[in-house]
Amino acid sequence: MKEKSYFEGFNSWIKNSITFKLFTTGFLILILLIPTYMIRFLIHERENRRYTTIEEISSKWGREQTIAGPILTVPYGKYSKEKGEKVLKSVNHAHFLPDELNIDGNISPEIRYRGI
Repeated sequence: MKEKSYFEGFNSWIKNSITFKLFTTGFLILILLIPTYMIRFLIHERENRRYTTIEEISSKWGREQTIAGPILTVPYGKYSKEKGEKVLKSVNHAHFLPDELNIDGNISPEIRYRGI
């Protein structure tokens, strides 16, 4: 019978050892999780960038629009006596709006693009 050398014995242990195979498989899985999480992080970062860009463009070009009619502002003075003889004058403003307001208008939407 031929005696096995150390390397042949180690080689047969590696081929037949379930523990070594499980450890190697687990190690490879852990190593391959690193690029998976890097890709997930990149996807998440680009999604966030997309939403912030949409929000930024919307805030500059497409927020709510307020249509207002004419406002008549009339200043008026009010006199009041303070303790003693001192008379104070304060100026206030009265604002008047129309009871009815009809506005005809056209909306001209346009598509805008944002460069790098």
